[in-house]
Amino acid sequence: MTTIRVTFEDSGVQNALNQQANRLGNPREMLADIGAHMDMKTRTRIRQLGQPQDAVTTLDGQAWAPLAEATIKHKQRKRKKERKLQQDGELLGTITYQANSQQVEIGSGAKHSVYQQFGTKNIPARPFLFVTAEDEAEIGEIVRDFLS
Repeated sequence: MTTIRVTFEDSGVQNALNQQANRLGNPREMLADIGAHMDMKTRTRIRQLGQPQDAVTTLDGQAWAPLAEATIKHKQRKRKKERKLQQDGELLGTITYQANSQQVEIGSGAKHSVYQQFGTKNIPARPFLFVTAEDEAEIGEIVRDFLS
C-alpha cells in the first residue's frame, strides 16, 4: 500500500493524550474512531473537490487545478464524468486507515495516489489527504468523548 502520512502535531494535546492514555489504558478504540471519521471526511472531500465546478476548496483555500484538455477529451471518449480523481473509482475505493494503540494512519492503496496528492511534472497536485480546522475540532470531540 502506498502510504501518505499526514501528521498533526500538537505537543500539548499529545501530552494530555499520553497522560490520559496511561490512566485509561489502550486508546486504540479512540484512534480507530478518529481513523473512521477521517476516512469518511476524505471520501467526502474527494467527491466534493472532484466536481467540475470546484465548489469546495483545499486546505489552503485553493480549488484543484482544472483538468487538462487531453484528459477532458479522454473522459468524453470513454463517456466518463468530468470529475477529478474519479475516473474509475480506484482512489476512492482504496482510502483506508489503520489504528493501533499509538497512532492512526490514513492513506490510499492506489498506486497513483502519491502523484495526485503531491503532483508531478505533468500532473498538478490535487491534495485530498489533509486535516482542516473543522476536522481538528471534530477529532477533539472524539478525544473528549473517549476521556469522559
